[in-house]
Formats: sequence, C-alpha cells, structure tokens
Amino acid sequence: MRSGGERYKITHPIPPDPQTPHLITPHEFIAKWKPVTLTERSACQQHFLDLCEVLDRTKPDKAEPEGAFYTFERGVRKSVPGAGGVRDAARG
Repeated sequence: MRSGGERYKITHPIPPDPQTPHLITPHEFIAKWKPVTLTERSACQQHFLDLCEVLDRTKPDKAEPEGAFYTFERGVRKSVPGAGGVRDAARG
C-alpha cells in the first residue's frame, strides 16, 4: 500500500489523439452518463472511452494495440498458488 505522501508514477503517458479531438463535450458527457443505471462492470469500458474523447486522449486500441500496458482487463498471474481475490489479499 502507498503511504499518504507517496504518488503513483506514470510510466506510459497517454498522448493526445490528433485524429479524433474532443468528439464530445463535457456537458454532453454528463448528459449521457447522468441517467445511466448500469452496473459499474457493465458501463466501465464505454465510460472510459467516452472520457478519452472528452479529455482528447488516445483510446487503448490506437495508443497501444498489443495491450502490454494500456488495455482493459489484462490478465495477471498469482504470486501465491491457490490465492486470489480481495479476501485472500486482505488476509496476506
């Protein structure tokens, strides 16, 4: 866990997307997402993609097609066989 004063280091900054700048405005983004009642899991990827458009950031598929560092739901390996999930992490 990080201490109070420690900050995360961004090792792969996401560049602006010169081909699709600001496809939606902040007001349009709010109007679109305010009434949404989908679960976080159901809406998170589209919400993120829309946010990329508002902030003029390149989306994952264009910025890093291999999915090495900028991708949705990248798999990870467990460091302890048989362990997994939040409950096991909290016990550790």
